[in-house]
Amino acid sequence: MANVIAENNSRINFLINECFAKNNELARLNPIIAGGFVVSMWASSKYFNSNLRWNYLKKSLRLGRNLSTSLPPFGDIDIWFSKDNNVRSSDHPMNFLVSNYDRSIQDDLNCQSYGQQNSSYSKVSNCSKGGCPTKSKPLILEDSKSCLFIEKTSKWANTFRQTPGVPQSQRFVAPSIAERLLSKSNDGHNPYYIKPNTIQIINKEVTSVEDVVSDFDLTNCMVAWQDGITFYDERVPSLFESDTLSINCKKQFQQESLAGRVYTALRAFKYYERYLLDFDKELSIIIFEIMFEALTTDISKYSKSEEYVLSKYGRKICTANTLSSMISNLSSKLLYFSEMKNYKKEWSPYFLSSMKSSGSIPF
Repeated sequence: MANVIAENNSRINFLINECFAKNNELARLNPIIAGGFVVSMWASSKYFNSNLRWNYLKKSLRLGRNLSTSLPPFGDIDIWFSKDNNVRSSDHPMNFLVSNYDRSIQDDLNCQSYGQQNSSYSKVSNCSKGGCPTKSKPLILEDSKSCLFIEKTSKWANTFRQTPGVPQSQRFVAPSIAERLLSKSNDGHNPYYIKPNTIQIINKEVTSVEDVVSDFDLTNCMVAWQDGITFYDERVPSLFESDTLSINCKKQFQQESLAGRVYTALRAFKYYERYLLDFDKELSIIIFEIMFEALTTDISKYSKSEEYVLSKYGRKICTANTLSSMISNLSSKLLYFSEMKNYKKEWSPYFLSSMKSSGSIPF
């Protein structure tokens, strides 16, 4: 069982508030936020560790500068709700976040665009089960002056988009200069600015933050946040300080399907690229084995089959075309892998032989 540290970190709370939870109805639902977004917030609190750098970052965020130039990159904001969270009650006004939708709503979403329907904007007070906000009928989050609508849905997650500005005449309009001036508080804080976010509500029920943290495949990802408290595995700080990426859950890398193993290997490379973390010795050996198997696999035998990928969210089907694309993506990471401190030179002949036979490199 992982040893999880709970910490009230004012800098992490500030960053999460600026990027997600500012005057936000979603934040008041007591969500558990985990994964790449919270890792980025945690890492940022360490990178901007001097008062000079921290004050510069705070001012940049409050001026609405592009976050991607200041913070480590992150993708979706992944949210879990505990098993006993009130939002799971069918009569909760925001129960639509965790509802299971049939395929028809996805078909409807595929053809949604502005202007296709008459504007009809829902508010939290009149949302109900089945009344899921869509792009043409978004939900106004009044506190943060933003809108929320569903983008896609699957068995394992509902994906929503949060967009700044309030819709007018079927288009999103940012607040005027006058509105921004009048909205400023005494400390100069502007509640209108919020970053456009893609928010994934993970369907998996959990009992605690520790459940979420302990379930990640990579130790460096074992960071979560709830109600002003940051939770992280005790190994996380030393791993980042030593520029090392480590495995937490080995079974994710030992999935029965090749697609599942390749998927998890690509996740490892994603965190290498974000933070320039070298794989530790154990992870390096596993990645070598997966890459070599993938590069020497006859993909044609998968032409009429489907494989399953097991992620932390659930099981997904992977077609032959998707698997081929994933292997091609993985092979493009070989040069990165070869430059890591735990890469073994004796592995190179194996890769060169497989690439020569496939004609993917010139000789």
